[in-house]
Amino acid sequence: MKSNLYETLGVSKDATKESIKKAYRGKAGKHHPDKGGCAKKFNDITIAYKVLSDDKRRRIYDETGSTHESTQEYLRNKAIQVLVDKFSRLIEEIPPTDLYKNDIIEILKQSVVINKKEFKTNIRKTGSLLVITYKIKKRLKKKSSKNIDILASFLDQKRQNHVAALRALNEHLKVAEIVLELLNDYNFEFDRMQQQHIVFTYGSSTATTATTSW
Repeated sequence: MKSNLYETLGVSKDATKESIKKAYRGKAGKHHPDKGGCAKKFNDITIAYKVLSDDKRRRIYDETGSTHESTQEYLRNKAIQVLVDKFSRLIEEIPPTDLYKNDIIEILKQSVVINKKEFKTNIRKTGSLLVITYKIKKRLKKKSSKNIDILASFLDQKRQNHVAALRALNEHLKVAEIVLELLNDYNFEFDRMQQQHIVFTYGSSTATTATTSW
């Protein structure tokens, strides 16, 4: 069973970088092999610190439980998950008799292409919203320094949300490209004489706000 990195360092899931560093120093000093500590325990502590002290690796760990350093491996695993999910939904939604009348690989590709277009559109929209938020805050001045600046705090939170959305959208775009690469490795033999036109829209969105998931 995989150990929990937060438990390994003895910190909470919302621990700050400073808290993580402090916990690492304390446990590393205590369990260092040169001081008679356990080499395996020390290695676990070191791995936990490397992952949790790196923002990108920590986010990947929180989302997937993976401690892999390779972002490409993470994206590929996510692409496989998306592909299997789409494939499963497709064969469930289309009647079996109709499945053999269509190139289901091509249908899946078209679905992913739709996703890519939507992600790109929402990247542009979210980027514009981020710029607008920045410009509004720059012009916004609080007359009094008393109490908290409510509107500035609100804009800061909006900015963080937009940045997170952009990160997620760009990640989804990369995943979509990998899904298409995976699909290029497949062919489906179907009855061309009875071919029907089917558009599979699972995973697409027509929302006016940024779509950050499949």
